[in-house]
Amino acid sequence: MSEKEELHPDRDEVFDTLVLYLTRGGVHGIAPVSQEPRTDLVNWKLYRVRWPDGRKTRHLIGRNIRTDEGRVCSSIKSVDLEALTCTSSSGRIYRVHGPSWHDVDASYVFGVWLDGIRGQAVEITDPFLRLLRMRAPKAFDGVSVGLTLR
Repeated sequence: MSEKEELHPDRDEVFDTLVLYLTRGGVHGIAPVSQEPRTDLVNWKLYRVRWPDGRKTRHLIGRNIRTDEGRVCSSIKSVDLEALTCTSSSGRIYRVHGPSWHDVDASYVFGVWLDGIRGQAVEITDPFLRLLRMRAPKAFDGVSVGLTLR
């Protein structure tokens, strides 16, 4: 059995495998929501992830301002356009700051996580920004510096 096959056992063992896989990739766990109920992100992007079972979830990635590390949020359950916040399935509130931008560390963490779950991702930052521009123009002004929407 190859190393790659060992990292992807039966579905019942996905969580244990994912933890091992992420640890091997240099990605570590984060503080529980009770200790870090809010996370502020810069250099953020929004993705839609398609899981192997067909589910689709949305995830923010970006650089955590406090820890200066890349972050991927669990699936987004709600969005507050005016406040520029998303609440994840864990209950953590993520606030985005400044324009959307590429962050090498966040992209690496996201890539390792995505490979670990065997998911596929599509970036949906631009459609989100178009929605923000229509429904929350004041909030859009805070994240649109230097952007040209397609």
